[in-house]
Amino acid sequence: MTAIHLTTAGTDTGVLLREDAGGVATLTLNRPDQYNALSAALLATLQSALHDLADDTSVRVVVIAGAGKAFCAGHDLKEINEHADPAVARDLEAAMERIVGDDWGWQHIEDGEENAPSHVRASLAGPQVLVPLQDGRLALGTWQGIFFCEFDGPRERTVYVSVLA
Repeated sequence: MTAIHLTTAGTDTGVLLREDAGGVATLTLNRPDQYNALSAALLATLQSALHDLADDTSVRVVVIAGAGKAFCAGHDLKEINEHADPAVARDLEAAMERIVGDDWGWQHIEDGEENAPSHVRASLAGPQVLVPLQDGRLALGTWQGIFFCEFDGPRERTVYVSVLA
């Protein structure tokens, strides 16, 4: 596995790892102590890596994984930029909890885990997102963001990215 390094103020962060095998590039978010929260450095490195992969004809599939015991905790709220309101993530979580209550007498119970609400919340959020690209970059508006929602964790997850041209 090759570390993709981003140097910030002379510090080598190594926040993203890349492994290539048989036409599959695996990008591993590498901030396990922070549950792979999306810091500015990680986002910039991930965006750069995806941009490079878009031009790499030897890669047919991109897999995004997380190091450690969690895939990704979402945006690193300690570093969130001034244009975004960190309350959005909290509001989204609160809305999901109100829409799908934990105390509804769920029947689906696995090994003592009462995680049925997480399955319903995940179904409502959907398993995929389609984001347009412009000049090899995510075409998001000023107030738009992508949330990796973990309703039943932390758990190890893998995300598959397909670039359609």
